[in-house]
Amino acid sequence: MWPRPLVAVGLGVLLVSMAPLTAQAWVWDRNNNRIDDRIEAVNANGIAAAHVDNDLGKRTVFFVFPETASRSSISSGAPVSYGVYVGYDHPPTDGDVAELRAAGATLLWRPRYINYLRARASFTQIQAMAHASGVTRVEAWQVMYATNDNATRTFRARAADGGVGAGVFPSVWKELGITGKGVVVGILDTGVNDATMGSYPAHESLIGKFVGGGDFSNPDESQNTPPDSSANPANSVDPLGDYHATHVAGTAIGSGGPQGFLNGAAPGPYAGMAPGARLVDCKVLTDAGAGGGSAEALEWCINHRNTLWGTDPDGTVYRGIQVVNMSLGGISDSDGSDADCAEVNAAVKAGIAVCVATGNDGNTHYMPSPAAADLDIAVGALQDANSLQHSDDIVADYSNEGPRTDDGDSDHFDEMKPSVLGSGSDIVSALGDPTTDGKRYHNINGTSMATPTIAGLCALVRQANPNLTPLQVRDILQNTAEHRTDHGQQPPSASDPFHLDPNYHPSWGWGEPDAYAAVKEALNSNTTQVIAEGATPALIMGQLQVQVRWTTQREIDVAHFNVYRAPDLGGYAGNFASVSPDVTPTGSAVIERSPNRTSYTLTDTDPGLVAGTPYWYQVRWTGTAGGTHIEPAFRVTTDTPPMRAGQVGDLVVSNRFWSGHCCVV
Repeated sequence: MWPRPLVAVGLGVLLVSMAPLTAQAWVWDRNNNRIDDRIEAVNANGIAAAHVDNDLGKRTVFFVFPETASRSSISSGAPVSYGVYVGYDHPPTDGDVAELRAAGATLLWRPRYINYLRARASFTQIQAMAHASGVTRVEAWQVMYATNDNATRTFRARAADGGVGAGVFPSVWKELGITGKGVVVGILDTGVNDATMGSYPAHESLIGKFVGGGDFSNPDESQNTPPDSSANPANSVDPLGDYHATHVAGTAIGSGGPQGFLNGAAPGPYAGMAPGARLVDCKVLTDAGAGGGSAEALEWCINHRNTLWGTDPDGTVYRGIQVVNMSLGGISDSDGSDADCAEVNAAVKAGIAVCVATGNDGNTHYMPSPAAADLDIAVGALQDANSLQHSDDIVADYSNEGPRTDDGDSDHFDEMKPSVLGSGSDIVSALGDPTTDGKRYHNINGTSMATPTIAGLCALVRQANPNLTPLQVRDILQNTAEHRTDHGQQPPSASDPFHLDPNYHPSWGWGEPDAYAAVKEALNSNTTQVIAEGATPALIMGQLQVQVRWTTQREIDVAHFNVYRAPDLGGYAGNFASVSPDVTPTGSAVIERSPNRTSYTLTDTDPGLVAGTPYWYQVRWTGTAGGTHIEPAFRVTTDTPPMRAGQVGDLVVSNRFWSGHCCVV
């Protein structure tokens, strides 16, 4: 995670009747006394223990007041208080709140959807609270930090026509017509600069997308946007110049400029994964990229899960919030049982898919909060080598790897983090600097950048099938991903440590997502799915040929496949005719916990092929009950016979036997 300025605030605790200790220990309570071990470390050793590596010059792990407290001042009884979440075995009542206030403690926030109160407390109050009836824990309120081209093409959201490397076909936007329309994505971050500020005209990639949001970056809840209100926050000044939220939002839903996309124009070159989606902007971090407002923002999102934001001129309705992106996290390991994770789980149960960055510490067997939440989509980062092929993709060396720390229950599926990896290196997206003209883009690395690629993918899936639950969306992303085990910090043999799903690997999760495969599964999981097509022209021993390839995901009630070819008529396909015998299917109807790809190849060696000529190819499959299903057609140009050395002036051309030229349109 990036270095950020330190932020420290004071918070507090509750006092109620005494009861014996019975609560189960969690990852931050190794001595099983219900008190966060990190709070005890500060009490014992001084304020430096609230910082990374016990270094006052490094980032603050959780909220403590005053920041300048020393070990001697703590020992002498100087007023030192801690930001805490007090957990209960029941929804906190008015009586619990009254006892807190009667004890002189400060209530900072009363969540609606999790069994916690957020407060400010001295260590003495914390000790008393830990023994109170109904209290399960007193945990530190952790400070969250921001965890910070080709991504849309790499995952096949966007067509790869003329893109870097070989073409990848088909794509979600072009062949399926899915861009995220009707879907609302919440960006919980530093505030998106999507509106005018003085001479700043708003960023072209995000202007016109805002539908609702609020500012939750102030530790004093009374200064934040009320649950039933809405405001458009901003990132006015960024000391690092990243303007984190604007970059993140651009990656998830940006139009890539110009704003004409909102009126039907094509997305710009740096469009996000779901350029048709709209924005809920929740500022949960300060302009400097640190803070603790994500839980309040999640509750705001839950409160607005059915809000009608408006309707486009084409009749597209935007209602509620379907996806939330959290490119942020704490800087301690988590077992997923803390308050911030509980709030993520509450949002998922309310119908919102929540994507959370796994963090940039480069650790294994490590998952910070809130990425550690049981029900989220935990997103790590891959490095795609600036190509569209997956074979050269590797796990980014900064990306935290799983599995998560065991929370002590019998369900090990929730320890299987990350979920998937997104493109996180050299991601080009919107620059929200308000001193610019709103048309600038820049590149940043990190799991912060990987997470919105997956949030945008979730938006595509939700448009394809609005009836999916968040956990079904997660299952689709995981089960349709290209499963990988190589090029992470952990060896391929580390796969499936819990023996629950052989497709999981702790470096990759379920692997590298495939937007086209995911959307096809969302559209119809009860049919055969051809998820990739391609062709390679060649000249072998003087014979022209075209090797046609296709890949299936599910195969259900398919009798056989065939390949068809058509002449090119000025950029359009003429009449198709079969060029293949029946190809027998060999795939499976099942993709869960089993291989999810079956590849086929057929070589067209028709002597009538003309060198240097474009042709159209098409894969079709016939059902066992009859009926032909036609996949998208694609164009390929045959090779040109090589010239002999010295044939044209001084030009020397050596013989070649094949070519990888493939033009996809």
